[in-house]
Amino acid sequence: PGAPGTPRSRGHRPMSACPTPPQRAMEGSTAGDGLPQMKYLVVTGGTVSGLGKGTAISSIGVVLRSHGLRVTAIKIDPYLNIDAGTMSPFEHGEVFVLEDGGEVDLDLGNYERFLDLTLTSSHSLTSGKIFEQILKRERTGHYLGKTVQIVPHVTDAIQDWIADVAQKPVDKSGQRPDVCLIELGGTVGDIEGAMYLEALQQLMFRVGRENFCTAHVGMVPVMGATGEQKTKPCQHSVKLLREAGLRPDILFCRTEQPLEEPTRRKLSVFCQVQPASIISLHDISNIYRVPLLLAEQEIGVQICRHFGLPNEGFTESALHLPESVMSCLPLEARDVRLADWRFLADRVDMCSDEVVIAIVGKYTGLHDSYISVIKALKHATVEAGLHLSIEWVDSGDLEPNAQLLDSRRYDNAWWRLKSAHGVLVPGGFGDRGVEGKVRAANYCRTSNTPFLGISVGLQLAVIEFARAELVLVCIVDAGAAATAVGAEEAEDLLVEAGRMPTPQSSRSPHLTRLSCSCQKLRPRSRAAPCDSAPAPPSSPTVAPWRTESTGAGPWSTNGTGTDTRSTRNAWRHWSPGAWCSLGKTTVGRGWRLSKYAMAILSSFAHNFIRNFKAGRLFPRRPFWPWCSRRRNGWTGGCRRTVVCCDPVPASSDVCRGAT
Repeated sequence: PGAPGTPRSRGHRPMSACPTPPQRAMEGSTAGDGLPQMKYLVVTGGTVSGLGKGTAISSIGVVLRSHGLRVTAIKIDPYLNIDAGTMSPFEHGEVFVLEDGGEVDLDLGNYERFLDLTLTSSHSLTSGKIFEQILKRERTGHYLGKTVQIVPHVTDAIQDWIADVAQKPVDKSGQRPDVCLIELGGTVGDIEGAMYLEALQQLMFRVGRENFCTAHVGMVPVMGATGEQKTKPCQHSVKLLREAGLRPDILFCRTEQPLEEPTRRKLSVFCQVQPASIISLHDISNIYRVPLLLAEQEIGVQICRHFGLPNEGFTESALHLPESVMSCLPLEARDVRLADWRFLADRVDMCSDEVVIAIVGKYTGLHDSYISVIKALKHATVEAGLHLSIEWVDSGDLEPNAQLLDSRRYDNAWWRLKSAHGVLVPGGFGDRGVEGKVRAANYCRTSNTPFLGISVGLQLAVIEFARAELVLVCIVDAGAAATAVGAEEAEDLLVEAGRMPTPQSSRSPHLTRLSCSCQKLRPRSRAAPCDSAPAPPSSPTVAPWRTESTGAGPWSTNGTGTDTRSTRNAWRHWSPGAWCSLGKTTVGRGWRLSKYAMAILSSFAHNFIRNFKAGRLFPRRPFWPWCSRRRNGWTGGCRRTVVCCDPVPASSDVCRGAT
């Protein structure tokens, strides 16, 4: 078969040319290149979703690897999306990013963690990818004008995709896999999954029954006060599967307690599955015991017998633990199959010292939204010998407005955050809950609580630190460079330089008491040195809406209180050479941005002023009139802090240095 997205090498054969089932079974014994025929094991689910098909198929792969077989895995999602990259985390949980950049369902991450594989985006098959391929073929005339239908065109495309991807090496050996594990998402009976069941039934006919195995995960709930295990949900799902043309060879029964023997015999009669092939998947202490549970019920032996593969008791370490860890095992336990998995499962159960980690996020309603973060924390705690306890904190509940809406929920969120030993802020999208994450970062910084920010979480931690601790003060005296200092040091520098009178009241905790005055200056010539301060305008005009002032305005150059031009006019006539000066008064050769800071802020200022002219910044509250009344001995400029600067000529040292 051709690669996914390419036409098949041969067209449809007429019915008279199709071989009989025995011939086709003989044809499937070996591949065209002389290698053994690929074996396919399909796992389906019934009744309800979320029964654990992904964990079951990963655990089957672990058991098969312990028998010396190389495995690969394919996940089929019947939805029409091309991939999971644009889907909300509330829909299917977190998006798992593969090594080739493919954004796929989180089950593929489970395959990689359990089986030590490196999968590609082709191992995730969706209806969107299949239909996109079919429509491209139809537009290019591949079907020679025939009517394109679900059967045979779509089903053939699904079979070709599976057969091609199954041949790709995915482990460190670089060899072709022996068994391809296929998980069909959703439940049997879904409308969108019908064409995949038909394609899989045709694939079984194509490769032969001995090369195709079907496993079904059914639900066996416990109902009533007697605690009786009910088999009817599992019977109905198997009935739907048989109506689609597939008969389960192995039946996994998902239940709370171990499957009872009468229940096993009843399912064997109604579902026509051998009692030894009915596997109990009951609740256990941790997920790493699932492969051990399957191995105890000899699932590997049954699969090898079905496929005709040798079962000589070969054992292989599935976890590839280092020698330092394997040396801790007794000598008699090292030759036992899955001894490394038993060691890992026992270590998880023995960890008793609890560590509480608070995860502050936006999608805490569905824990699978942060499944990679959870797995990383669990792996770290197992390595450290600790028991992980996660406190889920919605970042929106930490914001001040949440206290007005629901004070009890607000207090509970802060109590859970402050009771944790560490805080982790993962990524997210949009501005909802951002302030809550900023406040969480502020609490961790001020209380010395361990903090880890991932993606947006780290960015918001930087924003919080910049808000609380950093103020950029630029001095242009004797070529001094820009210096980042605290608010109190900034006021001391301003007073010491004589650019700001000493305040009569207590010092402001932040530099927000300072305002930014913008000078409209003549453009500098290209030959002017970068550090030379341009001269103020010689004949300024008074804005028509501003005829008098009681303090030093933004265009005053000597602090006498003469407001020569409105700041609003500065935005309108903004030109190269405009500088930003910090302080309540502005002196012609006083405070301004250094050449490096101005080069960094040039692009920001251009967009800021363009949006301001278009009225997109403060539509509900005008930016003017400006305040210029004396207060505590300070002369007022503008109320808001404004940054105004412009790119310098391309030939100057500023542009070359910034580049």
